[in-house]
Amino acid sequence: MKKTTSLLLAAMLLLFFNDCNKRGPLASMVSDGQLIESARQYFNRNISVLPGRAEPGTPNLRLRSTKTPVWSKAFVISLKAGKAVVVPVEYAEPLFIRTNFSGKKLFSLNERARLLIYPDGRNGLRAELVTSFPDQANLLNPIPFTGVILVEDWVGHSVAKLQYYPGGRIVAFTGGSSGVLSGKAKQVAAVPHTASLQICDEIEGYNYAPDAGGEAYFWTEEVCSYAPVDVGGLADAGGGISGAEYGGVPPAGSSDGQLAGDNTVVITTGVNPIGNIQDYMKCYTNVGGNDHIYTVTVCVNQPVPGSRQPWGFTSVGSSAGRNMFNVGHTFLIMTETTPTGTTTRNVGFYPHGIVNPWSPSDQGELNNNASSDYNISLTVTVDNAQFFNMINFIEQGNDPGYMYDLNGNNCTSFALHTLGAGGVFLPSTVGYWTKGSGNDPGDLGEDLRNMPLSSNMSLSTNNTSHPNLGNCN
Repeated sequence: MKKTTSLLLAAMLLLFFNDCNKRGPLASMVSDGQLIESARQYFNRNISVLPGRAEPGTPNLRLRSTKTPVWSKAFVISLKAGKAVVVPVEYAEPLFIRTNFSGKKLFSLNERARLLIYPDGRNGLRAELVTSFPDQANLLNPIPFTGVILVEDWVGHSVAKLQYYPGGRIVAFTGGSSGVLSGKAKQVAAVPHTASLQICDEIEGYNYAPDAGGEAYFWTEEVCSYAPVDVGGLADAGGGISGAEYGGVPPAGSSDGQLAGDNTVVITTGVNPIGNIQDYMKCYTNVGGNDHIYTVTVCVNQPVPGSRQPWGFTSVGSSAGRNMFNVGHTFLIMTETTPTGTTTRNVGFYPHGIVNPWSPSDQGELNNNASSDYNISLTVTVDNAQFFNMINFIEQGNDPGYMYDLNGNNCTSFALHTLGAGGVFLPSTVGYWTKGSGNDPGDLGEDLRNMPLSSNMSLSTNNTSHPNLGNCN
């Protein structure tokens, strides 16, 4: 009996998911787990033997990077052709994507790409890599999908490129090569080609891997169409299913058909903004002499402690839990000690909203960093005039129109400029990253570690508690 049951199960699997047999009505009786296992076997037998990437010489890092299906997160969906298996894809390199139609949003490519295996209608199976890029409207209202979807084979050869508009209109375009995504609109069925203007959407990607070395880590792709071409359901987009069905396939990060939260590469505002900086700083007294001691401590949280690397990776993120990048941070501790007590205030500079390498500037905002960690700090003793010159500089950080700029006025450069306003000048090494350059915590931390110290300076590599102290009316 056990042998008969095993043979029956094997026959059911073959009827549904074997490229050498017909798909039969028993497919609906097979469990999702069995379908996923059959898809995995099909992939291992027929697809994994392929290179898994385009030729190494292509300038497109998305196509050049090797990738692996994550079978433990695979799930099953229903298409008109039958049930299909969706498998998240993990790239060997940490690749991130921005488009010119998704605003400031940046996407982890691992969250947007998925392997789709489905019946091809010719007694076999088809495996495609489906990568979706939502537009700004879709980020706010995720269903139905609007944006761009790229359909490719496992190696990276283009199958179809589709643009989805509100109201269900789909534009298909073909042509181009595996390295540069471009081409003309595809005329489907008897739909008239009314295009007179070529429209190109840009997809930019980058890799912040610390070990990238001399490897290219930035690329640009273009998706061009001669719009509008209203293709409705798009009977055949060049693949084996309709354009409408490609738009309904959930993103790779989802296991239940709902949109998954994308990891975003952003620098966000602080978690404890200072609403009134003058009130925050009012407890200091501007008194000369030896019984009032003023110090300023510059605290640096390097993305990779002991390294000049401007970016690191973390499961938590630097300023927001969904940001898988750690960009580090630099902030200041301002302290006045008198015979009657100590006043301490922590302050750091942030953007009011979000910034990233493609949108680097936003209104500045000061933040209370009393609970922030750091791995290296420099404390400088100054006189009252120097100290209050620094306070005056800091207080402009909340002024309307005073901008945070990733390249020119970020948290690190703000700290350096504050010290400079008080006549304390520290090394100002410029780091480089995709689309920009500027001061950064990684370089500043190493500059502090290696600089000669004056008699009024002390260096520490211990992360000690630094709460705000002192109250006044």
